Amino acid sequence: MSAWRIVARGWRVFVPVVLINAVVQAATVAPALTPEPGAGFLALAAASFLAFSAASAAVAVAARAAVVGGRMPWPRWWVWFGSVLAVLAMTASALLSPIAVPFAAVLALVVMPGIAAGDGLAGVRVFARRPWRAILLSIGSLLSIVVLWVGALLLGFFITGAIAAFATWLVSGAIAVVLVGAWTSLVSETARAGHAQHGSRP
Repeated sequence: MSAWRIVARGWRVFVPVVLINAVVQAATVAPALTPEPGAGFLALAAASFLAFSAASAAVAVAARAAVVGGRMPWPRWWVWFGSVLAVLAMTASALLSPIAVPFAAVLALVVMPGIAAGDGLAGVRVFARRPWRAILLSIGSLLSIVVLWVGALLLGFFITGAIAAFATWLVSGAIAVVLVGAWTSLVSETARAGHAQHGSRP
């Protein structure tokens, strides 16, 4: 199943998840709501982190549900755990070096579809079984993230505050959904081919 079919099947989940996350992220930087460093600041940072983690988990599970069919299940504990770790990795990379953030984001895109399917290494095995497609998708994902990053920086010169944050997270969320769909498609297709090769059912 292609990435676009996954997006089309899961839009009822993707659209509200992206919108809600964008609203939460914008609220955390709104001048009227942003306190001085302290307990309030930490609370807003925690809200931002949890909203991003929840959105990541929901999108990964919805993409998986679009592939296998049926209603979207509630994310299992390992999906929540993987999503939190992925967001932690991106946060830590931002603190170490902003240049590392796109690479951490690509790594999250690689592993989350497998985690949603209950196989954390499925995304890694794609590079062994379909190396060229995995490499090309990695490059495309990295370029997309870099373009979004540069676009967000340029937007900051003209629009600031909550409006800029909402627009950035809205566009970034939409692109992320497509990228998750692309990786979910590749991981699922690779897994089915592996099952067929070994004569077992997926």
